[in-house]
Amino acid sequence: MKIFAHILLILFSLSCFLSASSFDKGNAERKVATFERYLFNIENNKVDEDAANSEIIKNKLEKDIVEAIVNYKQNKFENSYRLLFAHLKEKPTVLKYYKYLVKNAGVLDKYSQIKDFVSQREDVTEFLYLSGLIDYYETNYRSAEDKFTEVLQTKPNSVETLIYLSNTQRRLGNYEKADKTLQSAEKLINKADPKTAEILVLKGSLFFLSDKYEEAKKEYNKGLQAAKESGNNIEIVKANLNLGMINDLNGNIPKSRELFERAYNLAKKIDQKELAALVLSEWAVSFTYSNEPVEARKRYEESYSIFQAFNNRERMALTAVNIASLYLNIGNYRGALDYYKTAFERSGENVRAKMLALRGLGDVYTNLANYTKALQYYDDAKDLSKKIKDVSTEAEINIGMGILFYNLVKPQKALELILENFDKINENELPYLKAELDQKVGIIYI
Repeated sequence: MKIFAHILLILFSLSCFLSASSFDKGNAERKVATFERYLFNIENNKVDEDAANSEIIKNKLEKDIVEAIVNYKQNKFENSYRLLFAHLKEKPTVLKYYKYLVKNAGVLDKYSQIKDFVSQREDVTEFLYLSGLIDYYETNYRSAEDKFTEVLQTKPNSVETLIYLSNTQRRLGNYEKADKTLQSAEKLINKADPKTAEILVLKGSLFFLSDKYEEAKKEYNKGLQAAKESGNNIEIVKANLNLGMINDLNGNIPKSRELFERAYNLAKKIDQKELAALVLSEWAVSFTYSNEPVEARKRYEESYSIFQAFNNRERMALTAVNIASLYLNIGNYRGALDYYKTAFERSGENVRAKMLALRGLGDVYTNLANYTKALQYYDDAKDLSKKIKDVSTEAEINIGMGILFYNLVKPQKALELILENFDKINENELPYLKAELDQKVGIIYI
């Protein structure tokens, strides 16, 4: 317990959290900033059973929030939810309260209880924010975007809301809009704020999703440095994870494995189970590149089971896509079909997840020689890839469509599709994809 207080008093200034993580102002905000820093330490360190007995805690609400976060990290969801829901009528201004209330409700399938409570009170800013969070975690991103935007009309300096809004816009496939929102958030905080690291890593991911890997790498490295300076272990994990993904795509497998292992060990150390599951799912992808399906499947399935325990719909969808691709590669088309359908159903309004599931369904039906159905899925997937300007995934979709037309004895159409994005794929950044394109062109010419 003394360790938390020591870190709090020596390493960080209270100003880092002003306006960032609550709706309070003035002296009240400064008191919240102290408590927010304490919550930050709980999230970013190993669970301390005695955390709720700190002298920093001034009232029952704060004590229950701390205990609820500790319980959540220990998978004690029922007790965590009970502690938080009891305070809902108080309209707490600490925004992490609402995050953990919603995440617990998602696990326990209790969104309806919260919705019933706030349905007559949505004019209250805190409850509008809460309603937006429910939409976000239910993957109803359009509604979430509207609600977060409305919250910002009355609370324009809420960095937490801006970050959720940006993440919502990203999932809707509007990367430019998401970046502008992050820039607005960044202007509201100083460089010592732990949220600086979060914003830099998120900016890196927007570059990554836009196939701008060098720019992504720069942002991830800046985010990693900021995270180390601020003690933000969660963002250290995410930065290392994302840098590992870039190394994978560049063909530097040994470096990627080193980064994945480092990220996984830290996530486990600080008791962030969902974060550990995220690392496992991307680590598994690395094993598919080196043709080690047993190692990949082991990590995918462990990751999926953790996301399932937390009812994390979005991550279940994306991990299901990866498991499906494993089944597809070994010719288990029924297993692949089931997982791709699960992925599509759980994608909600997440454009990228939906696109990947549709592409996978096209691949399955191509292998089953149901070309009409396959083409329909490919067309839908390609429309989404163009919407979010995902050139690499569009190239992968074109490979599938090229195989389809080659099987229909239409080699010229197949070649046109495979060459459509050929020159846009950088061999140094995406060597595996470039090699696959080269291979398919060679087969057609032969």
